[in-house]
Amino acid sequence: MSKLKALMSLALGASVAAAAVVGPAPAALAAVQPNQGAGVVVPLAAGDRLNTANKQQIIDVFNGINKFRASKGLEPVKFNATVSELSEDWSDKMASTGDFKHNPGYAQDPRVAERWSNAGEIIAYRTDTRGQGLVDQWIGSPGHNRIMSDPAYDTIGVGISIKKDANGRVKMYGTVNFFKFRTPPAGQYDTASAFFGSTVSAPAPAPAPAAVRAPAGPSIQSAGDIVAVDQAGVLWNYGIGKNNANSSAWKIGSGFGNAKEVHVADWNAD
Repeated sequence: MSKLKALMSLALGASVAAAAVVGPAPAALAAVQPNQGAGVVVPLAAGDRLNTANKQQIIDVFNGINKFRASKGLEPVKFNATVSELSEDWSDKMASTGDFKHNPGYAQDPRVAERWSNAGEIIAYRTDTRGQGLVDQWIGSPGHNRIMSDPAYDTIGVGISIKKDANGRVKMYGTVNFFKFRTPPAGQYDTASAFFGSTVSAPAPAPAPAAVRAPAGPSIQSAGDIVAVDQAGVLWNYGIGKNNANSSAWKIGSGFGNAKEVHVADWNAD
């Protein structure tokens, strides 16, 4: 059995896989399971075919890889929208076929051919949609760790595809292509967030607090009265005050949902 076949046999069924090549030779695969993609249509604008529904996962993968590189004292890689389309095309193919393996033609794809001196690819899948989870898988695998740790690479593309089956089970495929470019293709950005035009969406503002409606007049009639706030923020008096000899409760205010304490004035004016 050849060395390449042995490596591929050992890797079958894994959820991560890596490949790398230096120079113009075809990429040597070091792992698992797609079929050669159909003809590629180059878009008019770099990145216009990326699925923005997966924006957060793309940003998280890009940031996670650069955080890992920074931990090793390496320069950050840049984000390339054209390369990301190449990567996403492959993730889409794996998701549609269920065939988890490397793209045998990524390094010769016309979108990047004749532009690079170093090229690499890492792939993974998960049964959730955590982009950082993909990065964690790659960090934990020596082959993938080695590609992410290579100081030669200066650019990556990130492609994410998320598929849900009839039972609602999710499988997310991730492909990252690494390059050192002599001339990068269109769509070179310092970060993935810069490409998408913003950072992670800010959380929605907290709803405005309900208006507090304090009692209009004296509402505590006895030292035996007890004031309490219910889950809806309504202020009630449970006590023996005016017309409440049976200790039934009556509403005396609203909008107290965020109150930690309720302070009462001199209830009997003594």
